[in-house]
Amino acid sequence: MKRNDPAPPPILLQWEGLVQDLFERTSGFPVRLRHTLSERILRLALDGLECVVEAQDASLRFSAVRQMSVILDKIRLLLRVSNRLGPLDHKAYEVLSEQVDELGRMVGGWMAAQTHRGAR
Repeated sequence: MKRNDPAPPPILLQWEGLVQDLFERTSGFPVRLRHTLSERILRLALDGLECVVEAQDASLRFSAVRQMSVILDKIRLLLRVSNRLGPLDHKAYEVLSEQVDELGRMVGGWMAAQTHRGAR
Protein backbone atom coordinates (compact mmCIF):
# COMPACT_ATOMS: atom_id res chain seq x y z
CA MET A 1 0.00 0.00 0.00
CA LYS A 2 1.30 3.45 -0.89
CA ARG A 3 1.62 6.13 1.73
CA ASN A 4 -1.23 8.25 0.41
CA ASP A 5 -3.61 5.34 -0.14
CA PRO A 6 -6.55 5.46 2.24
CA ALA A 7 -6.91 2.55 4.62
CA PRO A 8 -9.27 -0.11 3.27
CA PRO A 9 -12.73 -0.07 4.84
CA PRO A 10 -13.10 -2.47 7.80
CA ILE A 11 -15.83 -4.41 6.00
CA LEU A 12 -13.41 -5.12 3.15
CA LEU A 13 -10.78 -6.45 5.55
CA GLN A 14 -13.39 -8.56 7.38
CA TRP A 15 -14.72 -10.01 4.12
CA GLU A 16 -11.20 -10.77 2.87
CA GLY A 17 -10.58 -12.62 6.13
CA LEU A 18 -13.73 -14.67 5.65
CA VAL A 19 -12.75 -15.57 2.08
CA GLN A 20 -9.29 -16.66 3.21
CA ASP A 21 -10.69 -18.78 6.05
CA LEU A 22 -13.28 -20.35 3.77
CA PHE A 23 -10.60 -21.31 1.24
CA GLU A 24 -8.51 -22.89 3.99
CA ARG A 25 -11.37 -24.73 5.68
CA THR A 26 -13.16 -25.99 2.57
CA SER A 27 -10.01 -27.25 0.84
CA GLY A 28 -10.29 -30.43 2.87
CA PHE A 29 -13.85 -31.22 1.80
CA PRO A 30 -14.17 -34.66 0.25
CA VAL A 31 -14.19 -34.76 -3.55
CA ARG A 32 -17.92 -35.52 -3.65
CA LEU A 33 -18.59 -32.14 -1.96
CA ARG A 34 -15.61 -30.11 -3.15
CA HIS A 35 -17.03 -29.39 -6.59
CA THR A 36 -20.51 -28.66 -5.33
CA LEU A 37 -20.82 -27.40 -1.78
CA SER A 38 -17.30 -26.05 -1.29
CA GLU A 39 -17.22 -24.37 -4.69
CA ARG A 40 -20.62 -22.75 -4.14
CA ILE A 41 -19.61 -21.36 -0.73
CA LEU A 42 -16.41 -19.93 -2.17
CA ARG A 43 -18.17 -18.38 -5.18
CA LEU A 44 -20.69 -16.70 -2.91
CA ALA A 45 -17.94 -15.35 -0.67
CA LEU A 46 -16.09 -13.95 -3.68
CA ASP A 47 -19.32 -12.44 -5.02
CA GLY A 48 -19.76 -10.74 -1.65
CA LEU A 49 -16.24 -9.36 -1.80
CA GLU A 50 -17.07 -7.89 -5.22
CA CYS A 51 -20.20 -6.31 -3.74
CA VAL A 52 -18.06 -4.58 -1.11
CA VAL A 53 -16.03 -3.03 -3.91
CA GLU A 54 -19.20 -2.04 -5.80
CA ALA A 55 -20.62 -0.43 -2.66
CA GLN A 56 -17.76 2.08 -2.71
CA ASP A 57 -19.63 3.72 -5.61
CA ALA A 58 -22.50 5.73 -4.11
CA SER A 59 -24.76 5.06 -7.09
CA LEU A 60 -24.41 1.27 -6.61
CA ARG A 61 -24.28 1.23 -2.81
CA PHE A 62 -27.84 0.38 -1.83
CA SER A 63 -28.13 -2.48 -4.30
CA ALA A 64 -24.68 -3.84 -3.42
CA VAL A 65 -25.37 -3.72 0.33
CA ARG A 66 -28.69 -5.55 -0.11
CA GLN A 67 -26.93 -8.17 -2.22
CA MET A 68 -24.27 -8.62 0.49
CA SER A 69 -27.03 -9.38 2.98
CA VAL A 70 -28.56 -12.04 0.71
CA ILE A 71 -25.13 -13.56 0.08
CA LEU A 72 -24.45 -13.82 3.81
CA ASP A 73 -27.77 -15.60 4.32
CA LYS A 74 -26.84 -18.10 1.60
CA ILE A 75 -23.39 -18.66 3.10
CA ARG A 76 -24.95 -19.25 6.54
CA LEU A 77 -27.24 -21.89 5.07
CA LEU A 78 -24.44 -23.68 3.21
CA LEU A 79 -22.20 -23.65 6.29
CA ARG A 80 -24.99 -25.34 8.28
CA VAL A 81 -25.37 -27.95 5.55
CA SER A 82 -21.59 -28.48 5.52
CA ASN A 83 -21.59 -28.97 9.26
CA ARG A 84 -24.48 -31.44 9.14
CA LEU A 85 -22.93 -33.44 6.30
CA GLY A 86 -19.65 -33.66 8.18
CA PRO A 87 -16.89 -32.00 6.18
CA LEU A 88 -17.01 -28.89 8.39
CA ASP A 89 -16.38 -29.78 12.03
CA HIS A 90 -18.20 -27.99 14.83
CA LYS A 91 -15.28 -25.73 15.79
CA ALA A 92 -14.74 -24.57 12.19
CA TYR A 93 -18.47 -24.03 11.86
CA GLU A 94 -18.50 -21.85 14.98
CA VAL A 95 -15.53 -19.76 13.83
CA LEU A 96 -16.93 -19.20 10.34
CA SER A 97 -20.41 -18.49 11.67
CA GLU A 98 -19.05 -15.81 13.97
CA GLN A 99 -17.24 -14.19 11.04
CA VAL A 100 -20.42 -14.26 8.95
CA ASP A 101 -22.41 -12.84 11.88
CA GLU A 102 -19.92 -10.00 12.31
CA LEU A 103 -20.16 -9.21 8.61
CA GLY A 104 -23.94 -9.33 8.94
CA ARG A 105 -23.80 -6.71 11.69
CA MET A 106 -21.56 -4.52 9.53
CA VAL A 107 -23.81 -4.91 6.49
CA GLY A 108 -26.91 -4.29 8.62
CA GLY A 109 -25.43 -1.07 9.93
CA TRP A 110 -24.55 0.03 6.43
CA MET A 111 -28.04 -0.84 5.21
CA ALA A 112 -29.65 1.08 8.08
CA ALA A 113 -27.50 4.11 7.31
CA GLN A 114 -28.52 3.97 3.64
CA THR A 115 -32.20 3.62 4.50
CA HIS A 116 -31.96 6.46 7.03
CA ARG A 117 -30.45 8.71 4.35
CA GLY A 118 -33.23 7.73 1.94
CA ALA A 119 -30.76 6.36 -0.62
CA ARG A 120 -32.10 3.79 -3.06
